Amino acid sequence: MSGPLSGQRPRYRTLKERIDRAGFGWELEVVQVLLDSLVQIGNPIAALSQKYFDPKLRDEHKAQGGDPALGFGGFALPVVLHHNTPNNSVGLLWADTSERNDGAHRRALFPRRERHNPERP
Repeated sequence: MSGPLSGQRPRYRTLKERIDRAGFGWELEVVQVLLDSLVQIGNPIAALSQKYFDPKLRDEHKAQGGDPALGFGGFALPVVLHHNTPNNSVGLLWADTSERNDGAHRRALFPRRERHNPERP
């Protein structure tokens, strides 16, 4: 398992301990640690994200992680990856309802390809 990891070493240790306890036999390799100053966005962007987040995107999967307008777990990361936008990134980046008939027709800057989508096999 490898990829970006937000935060400091304690988060790495916690994740590593959980993987070890689960007995998967996985190795954890952090390829990039985000500085604390980059981990969360500021209040003005958070307020915009909450204001423009389309409530039609709230579902049982996103509810498990708190306010999806701020990303899963409320992390509000300013992160976009080449293959997708993480669900813990701020909603302004990924929350797209431009093609939904029942939504507010908001177009995301980097639309997310959802894992939990009724249209996906």
